[in-house]
Amino acid sequence: WDTLQHRRTKQRLVLCYKIRNHLVDIDPDKYYTPGDSRTRGGHRYRQIRTNKDQHRHSFFPRSIRDWNRLPESATAALSLEEFRATLDSVPWTQLEP
Repeated sequence: WDTLQHRRTKQRLVLCYKIRNHLVDIDPDKYYTPGDSRTRGGHRYRQIRTNKDQHRHSFFPRSIRDWNRLPESATAALSLEEFRATLDSVPWTQLEP
């Protein structure tokens, strides 16, 4: 069994994938800004800058931090099922700060 923290992180990343791929009715351009495409890691998003802890630990800043830690093989998944399967194979130590 995964810990509660791992299950929450996994579900947050699944929702992030759904938003990014227009599987839910949330405009990704409103919340996600692509990172620098001139460097490696073109699947990454620019981290939201915030001075308040309340906002820093909210959904979008936290999900962007977790998303940016994923390997490109996970974020390039072509389907939700493939993303979930790839997410299951990612070592949790890679997702921890």
